[in-house]
Amino acid sequence: MKATIFACALILCAAGLRAQDIDSTALLFDDSFVHEFNIRFYYPDWEDSLKYWYEHGEEYIPARIEYAGIVFDSVGVRYKGNSSYNMSRNTPKKPLKFAFDKYRSKQECYDVETLNFSNATKDPTFLREKICYDMIAPRMHAPRAAFAAIKVDGALLGLYTMVEQVDKKFLARHFADNGFNLYKAADNGASLEYRGDLADPYRAEYELKTNEKTDDWTRFITMLNRLSSVPDAQFRDQVGAWIEFESAVQLLAFNMVMSNFDSYTGSGRNFYVYDDESTGSSPSFRGTSTRASAPIPTTGTCSPRTCSTSAISRGVPSTAASSATTCCARATSGRLRASSPARRMKTASPRRSRAGSRCSIPGCRPIRTSCTPISSSSTTCTPM
Repeated sequence: MKATIFACALILCAAGLRAQDIDSTALLFDDSFVHEFNIRFYYPDWEDSLKYWYEHGEEYIPARIEYAGIVFDSVGVRYKGNSSYNMSRNTPKKPLKFAFDKYRSKQECYDVETLNFSNATKDPTFLREKICYDMIAPRMHAPRAAFAAIKVDGALLGLYTMVEQVDKKFLARHFADNGFNLYKAADNGASLEYRGDLADPYRAEYELKTNEKTDDWTRFITMLNRLSSVPDAQFRDQVGAWIEFESAVQLLAFNMVMSNFDSYTGSGRNFYVYDDESTGSSPSFRGTSTRASAPIPTTGTCSPRTCSTSAISRGVPSTAASSATTCCARATSGRLRASSPARRMKTASPRRSRAGSRCSIPGCRPIRTSCTPISSSSTTCTPM
């Protein structure tokens, strides 16, 4: 079988290329200035419409968008996110997604079909997400990010972090072949737990974003089976053919050090897995190098904090740095398992119906099976 790749890194547009080889997306993600988008919705009650369709299937509504002197008509606009949306529910500045080709086939903005706009909720610096992507980009295949001011009918809505969409265009920039399966962790979170040979149990945790018609989950399920069943003594050798441990450890350590718990490490959300079959003669899940094998990350809220909850630190020292060190030691010793807090997830429940009352400690909020500090304070939260 061919190799499998699950990865994360950044490729910059090189100067001096022929005109037809220039990556125009590099202009869109130029972070030397603040980009500006002006939205003109086709009806006045756009806020109510966006809220309604977010809560009824995350559907888009059409709008006209102006950017860099160009007018894009019939662009799909919707609210996005989970915790970032809920924490800004009572404010006008909610996270957004633009789909330029939603209503007009092949319409693109600088060769980009979809853009994400994070609203920097709970981040007074507006810098954390951008810094996180910049830090991880040299080591993994990560989305690009820049800053953008979004206006509605000329009135400023707010400053956003504009983040690249992980799609086939993203894969084409990072891999020799972008035609293989791309999996996205679902809104309710995902684990790497083996649940049998049929695809249906995994559909509640992952979305297949490419090759939907073929809908072949065989290789992905085989990887999960080996990850869960190989004895410890043979774990590194056998599972190493599917997962590049260095990349996986880097991603886990990064999440811990940056307290990025709205990720595989905590909520089980905000990561992708790409099955790159083109590298090598044996199945392999890799990540970071050209032979990569770990999830492609998208960051949640990166905010250094201290917390000693069992679900986050798994009983290791309470500081994020110490947790990351322990995590690396476990992984490199051949014991990297599907043992993230997300592994202990039960069957997914409706996204916005989680009971928040179970975490009643002042200054804390619930994430999965734990109470987590709301701010970057030294609040110590206890398990729920």
